[in-house]
Amino acid sequence: MTLEPAEAPVAECSTGPVVDAPSRPVEARLERFSTRVDPWMTALAVAWLPVLVVPLITDLHGSSVAVLSALDYFVWAAFAVEYGIKIWLAGDRRSFFRHHLLDLAVIAVPILRPVRLAELFRVVRLARVTAVLGNGLRRARAVLTHHGLHFAAA
Repeated sequence: MTLEPAEAPVAECSTGPVVDAPSRPVEARLERFSTRVDPWMTALAVAWLPVLVVPLITDLHGSSVAVLSALDYFVWAAFAVEYGIKIWLAGDRRSFFRHHLLDLAVIAVPILRPVRLAELFRVVRLARVTAVLGNGLRRARAVLTHHGLHFAAA
């Protein structure tokens, strides 16, 4: 009598055998959700294009800026919720994360815009402070050396 290694459970479906049947219901939920939501999200993405482009090509004032900004945040929030639900439904969340980086970028970039702008101002301010401080230290060294004192910088 020989013992054979255990095999993964096999289930049958219309397209043939499916290996690893226990994780299949999780994948099926994600697939059903994607099938239902993706056409709506595509339409929303196409409708979002004017919201993104119009402020770049024309000067907007008053309520039109507020309306486009609200629409922008609404669509962004819809994409964020959809991504969150999909990652929650995914059987292998790490794999989903690795294979849907573009979706994550679409969500992350609008969040990072203000942060990057603030960070850029901080870096510019830090560079100016460093330049002024460096210039002040050079002048202090020159003055002290001129008077016979040596200035040591760590």
